[in-house]
Amino acid sequence: MYMSILSITRLVADDSSDVYTITTFQQNLLKLVKPEYEAAYRERLRENRFSDPQIRGIRDKAKDFRNKRLAHLTQDFFREAYDETIKRTRIYFPEIKALLEKLNSCFSNLAFGREYIMLPSCYWDNKSTGYKSDIEEILDSIAKNSHILSLPETSPKRWQIVLTTLTQDDLIRLNQYRKKFGMPEV
Repeated sequence: MYMSILSITRLVADDSSDVYTITTFQQNLLKLVKPEYEAAYRERLRENRFSDPQIRGIRDKAKDFRNKRLAHLTQDFFREAYDETIKRTRIYFPEIKALLEKLNSCFSNLAFGREYIMLPSCYWDNKSTGYKSDIEEILDSIAKNSHILSLPETSPKRWQIVLTTLTQDDLIRLNQYRKKFGMPEV
């Protein structure tokens, strides 16, 4: 997850003038587009903006998470751990996936309808074949073997303490995974 956040934010959230982002790439391509295709290309660029409020919010959250926790260990990060009045920056896998889908859409827009392959063929149409990608297998394995997933059964007293720290969203996600792995909801 952390590598995904680092890779995606590097492409979509860095705003320094000397970094190479998807926006920088698109602007450099604009210089190479023939004049007769410039209007169509500019339309593609409008579609590629991260202007949707939900996507922009996730991008900003991912950038904040990266800056406070992954790329740097800021004082704010440590304050969040000890001060319950400070709202913690949390980012979840579905949010990272939404950013990835937007980023893939940006690259797809730059293909102007031409077919191209982004994944090895074993990952194509995995919903109909039941085949999971390597990353899905890894993430499922991590979730299934997570101590917190089985904590209600393995350590009920500790579970009662942990339960008080979980938000409603945390509990919903926990129950989604428990259900996925054949465990009762808590």
